[in-house]
Amino acid sequence: MAKSKPQLLYFSKIYLFTISSSLSGIVFSAADDAPDRPRIVNTEAPDAPAKKEISELRAAVNELSALVDQRLAADIQPDRRIQQIERENRQLETELKLALEQLEKRERDLNEYSVLTRDLAAELENLEFSLDSRVAVLSRERDELTATLASEREVFEEMRTRWNREREEMTRLKGLLESQEALLRKQDVLVSDGAKLLDQTRAQLVEENVLRQNLEHQCHGLRQQKELLVTELDLLRNPPSISPVFFTRNAAQADAENARVLAEAEAILERAPRATFHIVGHTCDLGSEEDNLTLSKFRARLLADYLGENGVPGEKISFAGQGETEPAVANNSEESRAKNRRTEILVVLPAQ
Repeated sequence: MAKSKPQLLYFSKIYLFTISSSLSGIVFSAADDAPDRPRIVNTEAPDAPAKKEISELRAAVNELSALVDQRLAADIQPDRRIQQIERENRQLETELKLALEQLEKRERDLNEYSVLTRDLAAELENLEFSLDSRVAVLSRERDELTATLASEREVFEEMRTRWNREREEMTRLKGLLESQEALLRKQDVLVSDGAKLLDQTRAQLVEENVLRQNLEHQCHGLRQQKELLVTELDLLRNPPSISPVFFTRNAAQADAENARVLAEAEAILERAPRATFHIVGHTCDLGSEEDNLTLSKFRARLLADYLGENGVPGEKISFAGQGETEPAVANNSEESRAKNRRTEILVVLPAQ
């Protein structure tokens, strides 16, 4: 059944009212001049872009509603206008559906935005609380750092004062050190001169020591010579002698006498180191002169060899044989001949 024009306009107005009611935060109020016309009032304050878009949509809805009101208030036109109006109503219904979809979409966006805004507000509150806590901590740290800085500044001032005193002391010590260095240089010069003088003194002392040693050696030699001269002078005054060694007839050795002669010779050399010994062999007149000469030399050589072998230097010993030519007594008896069979040891002292 086809609807009349007033019915269509009435349903269109109801549809617009339904769209306006679906918006969150929107209420309706009646105007004094149009009691049956709904008025859209926004109770929330969205952000600027959303507020602008909602205002535009509300203006469009109000405009459509006003158009519907105008159509309701207008006189009924002929049928040829009815079809045109129905077409316009259908077009208007399509536009209203699109507007409703956009409003629903915007409503969802606004709900999400509200949730996000609440989350952001809560996070902002947390950040503000954290910031306040951090500010309090930083304030305490600032106070502590200020106190520490003041303390360190006092320490620094004290250290700077001490450093200035130490620098002054270092300057004083530097001057003192320079004075000491100058004094040390003078002392080095004096030490160098003293070392040279000491070297000269040491050289002189060495020379004096050598001279003293030479003098001592000479004095020692002179003392020895003096002692030797005294001894030799005493020996000249009381010349030493060694008793002869007597032999039996035709005998060439007398071992017991050799030891006696050696002892006496050593005693004489202790008193007169320059003394020498001349050993001379003699015989009696029995036998030929040639045999007696050979026997006398043999007796003298045997005694000289014995003394040389037992410590008497060989250059101090000489020997010779006289045979029967130098008898001590006349060969007129056997007793006299026994005295002539002898070897004499002559002690020779150096000439003064």
